[in-house]
Order: sequence, then C-alpha cells, then structure tokens
Amino acid sequence: MRTKSTVVDEGYELKDEKVKKEIRAGWLVFKDGTYRIYDCGKPLKIRYTDLDKKFNNSFSLHFSEKGIAKISEYFSNRTARYKYEKIIRDKSLEYKFEDHLLDETKQQSSWVSNFQPLKYVRFKEDGYWGTIVCSGQSSEYSADTSRKGEYVFKGRKDDVFEKNKNYIVTEDKFEDFLFVNRHNQPDELEDWKYFKGKIDEGIPVFFRIDKKKNEIKDFGLTFMYKQPAKFSVEEQQPMKSYNAENYSYDLTDLMFGTLKKELKGRVMFSHSFAINKVEELEVERVVLSSPRSSYFPFYLKQNGRNGKTSVYNTYNSPSILRGFKRYPVHYHVNKNTNPAGAGDAMSAQFKPLNEGAKFKGKIRFHNLRRIEIGALLSALTFHNHNDEVYHSLGYAKPFGYGKVKLNILGSRELKHSFNEYLEAFETEMRIFNPNWDLTTLLQMAIEKDDKLLVYPELKEFQEMKNRGDYLEEYKNFNISFNKLLNDDNIKQEIHERIEAKKKAAEEAKALEEEKKQKELELRLEELVREADNYFREQNWKEAKKQYMKVLEFRQDYEYCIQQKHKCDINIAERGLDELGKIADFKKGKIIINNYKKKKGITIELFQIIKDFIIRSIPNSKPADWKSLKRGNWKDIKSWVGQETAQEW
Repeated sequence: MRTKSTVVDEGYELKDEKVKKEIRAGWLVFKDGTYRIYDCGKPLKIRYTDLDKKFNNSFSLHFSEKGIAKISEYFSNRTARYKYEKIIRDKSLEYKFEDHLLDETKQQSSWVSNFQPLKYVRFKEDGYWGTIVCSGQSSEYSADTSRKGEYVFKGRKDDVFEKNKNYIVTEDKFEDFLFVNRHNQPDELEDWKYFKGKIDEGIPVFFRIDKKKNEIKDFGLTFMYKQPAKFSVEEQQPMKSYNAENYSYDLTDLMFGTLKKELKGRVMFSHSFAINKVEELEVERVVLSSPRSSYFPFYLKQNGRNGKTSVYNTYNSPSILRGFKRYPVHYHVNKNTNPAGAGDAMSAQFKPLNEGAKFKGKIRFHNLRRIEIGALLSALTFHNHNDEVYHSLGYAKPFGYGKVKLNILGSRELKHSFNEYLEAFETEMRIFNPNWDLTTLLQMAIEKDDKLLVYPELKEFQEMKNRGDYLEEYKNFNISFNKLLNDDNIKQEIHERIEAKKKAAEEAKALEEEKKQKELELRLEELVREADNYFREQNWKEAKKQYMKVLEFRQDYEYCIQQKHKCDINIAERGLDELGKIADFKKGKIIINNYKKKKGITIELFQIIKDFIIRSIPNSKPADWKSLKRGNWKDIKSWVGQETAQEW
C-alpha cells in the first residue's frame, strides 16, 4: 500500500475506493469435493467499545496503548488467531444486531476508518442475526489510522449455507490463496494455520467477484487481503518460453538430460577425491534466507536511470526476469555469519575446509558433438578465462565460502585441440546471437572487495522500494570477455552456411518435386483403374467423373478423352429413358423440354424421341404421321431440327 513517502505504485487494486466497495464477506467451505464461498453480502463493522461490553473490556485491555498484547514487540499477537484464542476463546460469535448510524455524538465520525468505509452495527436483542469475525490488528488503538473494531458477517452460518448464493472456487484461485498464505511452508501465516483445520465447517473470508465470468476473482482472510499478482514467475519471460507447449530441447538438456521430456544425459561426473592434506575447520553457523522472487526491484528488469525509477515493472504486467541468481566471489570469507538475535531455528551449520585443499576427478561423456564438447570446456574454463576467475560451490557462497578453481589436467580420445572445440562452440553462439558476451558472468566470478558485497538490512528493502530504487546491471569491474574468433571468421562461416543451406534447399526441393511427380503418376493410374471398373459396370456417370479427375492433371490424356466421350454417348442415350413408358404427347413433351433446357438434345436421342412420337399417334396402326396436330410438329422441329422433322 502506498504511503506519503512512496513514489511508486505496485498495482495493488484494493487500495482504490471503488474497488473497496466491491469487497464482500462470506464463508469458505470444502463441500461435495469442491471449495465454495457462501455470500453474506457486504461486510459490516462493530466498534471495539461495543465489543468490550460483551467481552469484559478485553479488546481495549489487549490493544490499547501499552496493552497486554504488546503488538509493537510481538508480531504474533497482531493476528486474528490471538483474538480468537486469548480474548473470545470459546464464546459464541453469533448475536443479534442493528444498524449503528454513529450519529449520537460528534466524535463518533472518527470511528469510520478512511481505509474501510463500511456500515457499522451494534448489539440489539430483537435485531437481525450476524457473526463476529476477527482479523489481524495492524496497530494499537491510540493510532489515528488504527482499525478500532472487528467485522460482522450478516446471518447465522447455518442459515447462510442453506439459503445464500455460493460460488465455486476454481483450483487455480485456491492455489493462489494457499501460496499467498505460505501453506505448509516454514513461514506459514499464523491465521491460516488457525483456520485451515476448520475449513470443512466454514471459515470467514473476504472476496471479490469477477462479474463477467460470475466467479470468484480473489479472496483472503482480511478486508485488505493480499492480492495475488496477475502473473507468476513461470509466466514471465524467459521462463514462459521454457514452459510453452512448443518447447524444444536446449543445449543443456541435450548434454545433461532432462526430466521434462525424459531425455538421458551424455555427460557423467565422477566423485572427486582429495590429493593433498585437507584441513577441516570448526563448525560455522549461518543464517541463510530464501530467495524472495516477489521483490521485483531485484528480480525483474526495470526501466530507469542510475538505479531509480518512478514506475516499477511488477508481476501485474508481463515483465522480463533479470536472470539466474548468482553470488559474486569474495576476496575473503565473512566470519560474521550469525547475526545477533538469530536463534537455532533460523540458523544452519556446516563444517568448512581450509583453503588449499585439492581434489581430482573425471568427467566422462559419449556421443558429444564438437560444439557440445566446446560448450563443456567453455563452462569449465569460463571460455578460456580460467586464470582470472573462480567457480563457486556449496550453500555458503553468500559469505565467501566455496571459491574454487578448475584445471583440466588432460584428456583422452579427443580428436581436436581444446581451442578448436571452444571455437566451434563460440561460432554457434555468435551465429545464434551476434551479441553473445560473457562479460557480466566474468565480472561476477572475479574476486571483489568484501565491502561492496554487503546485504541490505530487512528494513531497508521497503525503504528502497519506496524510493524507487532497483538493482542495476552488474558491471564496472576490471575484466572483459575476449572472443577467440574475429568477426571476419564468423562472417565467412555465416556465408558458407547460407550457401550450404541454399544448396541443400534446392536439392531438397528437387527431390520433393520428383517425389510429388511419382505420387501423381500412381494416383492417376489408380483413378483410371477406378474409372474403367465403373465403365465395365455401365455406371457411366461415375466413370466420367473419374476420367475427368485424370484430365484435370493431364489434359492431353487421349485414352481418358475417348472414354469420357463414350460415357457422354451412353449418358445421352439414357437421358430420356422414362419416355419409354409414356404414350401421351403432352406428358412426353414436358419431359423432353425439361431435358432440352438442362442438357440439350443430341443426335443420339433422336431415335428415342421418334419412338415416343409413334406411340403418341392416336388410333393408328401403322402410324399415320399426318394425323399429328400442326402444333405437335412445331415442338418436334424444336427438338430435332426442321430437316429431320420433314424427313420423318
């Protein structure tokens, strides 16, 4: 949340007045195999002075200035759990209430917090039912901005479950809620520890609804609950591309194997054994905090100048991760590893080895390509910068422990020199990325003045964020990356590869065309066979259709042309088959005119028409053509032409 000294906006939506009005109260319960929230409407407030009348002044006794809770000294006493267990204990939480307008005295308006503009209630014997709900206490009651009261959810819990509307909590929303409350983690939030065992009977939550989808948007255990960010670490680049469906193996996967697609590695490291006298030192105790990727001033790339910005990139918008976490190399070990006040629960212990210890081991590999051997050598030697830089091993790296050098003593079965392998790897990297550079990595691997490597105190992290500070690029140390190949070598290699690709593409295209031609020939042969089968079966229409398909690809295919013509003749002869059953000129005329309109009359149909006409001459054996009406002959001329009609 922003304060007067905060210069940046982190994207916390619940701070806005309009959004606060959307926050609702409800009961989260696990029921019928799903998590649901039963809606109680807008949350209500009740003053701590009204609560004290019910609970023997307990709230003011615990949370007034210098109260027995001492929340400024004991953080765990700020929680809702403290209120339930130390103040309310086993008392009922369900009572009857009435609206409290806070209009009895002028001072009462001060009860309404600017952060929570909610309606107030007070106890009333004949009022409506509600349930008292406690949440954490941010400050003592004397502070102007302190939350001087608790919440009331309208209705009795059992009645709410029976009558009120409910929303299913989707799996991803519940996972967000668990993550925010550090579920089953060492730093799990106290209130979630208290509530999670009661979820089958229902626990109080505050939530928002996505009105477009009519589902839960987010929820939490307090009115101003922790709002999940819109994007997780896995949803930011470059992690997002690694999780994509079209993810393919990278060089590390190919060499060392991966569980993502169950690929076995081809590089094996043996144990390393001491080859000189190794001195074990006394056990050291250290406090090692976990990485906090949520601290976006360090973990996300920022836009600004000289380490300052007015607008942070956060996890509420697509951003780019800074890179992989790495600890710079120290000149000396830091002996002040166990700060005052850190108990055993916060400490870890280890037994370091004195400097000068030497170990020897082997790396075995099989079926590695030249660039992969080059990649392995580059990783071991910092791409041939081994004399100036150090590797770091072990979990006490932040304190300067684990600083080692790796030397390659020899190799067997390699066909080329180390430099040739390194050059093969560098060539691939520079073709893939012309700006490939290891300067930042080398700068982190060179020894630094220990005064430059001091961690901020816990309180400083929030102060830095309020000022708009962010972590700048690691730079300005006296070492730079020396490439093994000059630009002309790379340009020549790129040119040769382009030409080789062109030639390969042309050859592939020619082969593809040849393959397509063979496939076409086979397909045409198959179509002709199918057409001939239909022709033998006197299925002239299907036969013609298949011959036409062949002619679409081979217009000069003489055999198919002839066969198609034969099909046309047979189809034409069959075109007026239904005339054979008709002896009525009027009916036959309709059939012939329809056929003429659709397909036209060919000479092959003349005999069929002539036979029909003979059948249509009334009372005539043999037929007397002259007995036909003049109008009939007009139709006949339109079908077969005047010359043929005259001949008939």
